[in-house]
Amino acid sequence: MPNLASAIRAEIRSELTRAQQRATGGRLAAEVEKLRGRVAEQGRLIARLERRLGRGAKAAGATGTPWARKAGSVAAAARAAGLDPKALLAFRKSLGLSRIDFAAKAGVSSGSIFLWESGRAVPRGSSLDKLKKMMAKGAPKGARKN
Repeated sequence: MPNLASAIRAEIRSELTRAQQRATGGRLAAEVEKLRGRVAEQGRLIARLERRLGRGAKAAGATGTPWARKAGSVAAAARAAGLDPKALLAFRKSLGLSRIDFAAKAGVSSGSIFLWESGRAVPRGSSLDKLKKMMAKGAPKGARKN
């Protein structure tokens, strides 16, 4: 059974610990509040930059960032890049190839082919170049028509 002195010591320690926790908790709350303010400030900065980017893209004649476009404007961007989604679909069908087979020839995924043909995405870079070259060559003479 603990004596009176050890009980008093334990109570003093717990009181000190509680006081230290309150002091630390107060500092942490202040830090959290500062961080929340910084996050809000950065959010406002991002919104301003996105608005400026949108204005700059419109001035340049672009339709905005890919993730902000609607499917119709993505298709318009693809046509502007020289690749019409419907023409790509017709070309693939004229070759008699499935999406998977056509994707293997183009060196991309079948999901990419789906997105390009549906006008939801635009091929970029080397994929666009490769598709344009394939379409410029045309369908081989022995290819079946669907």
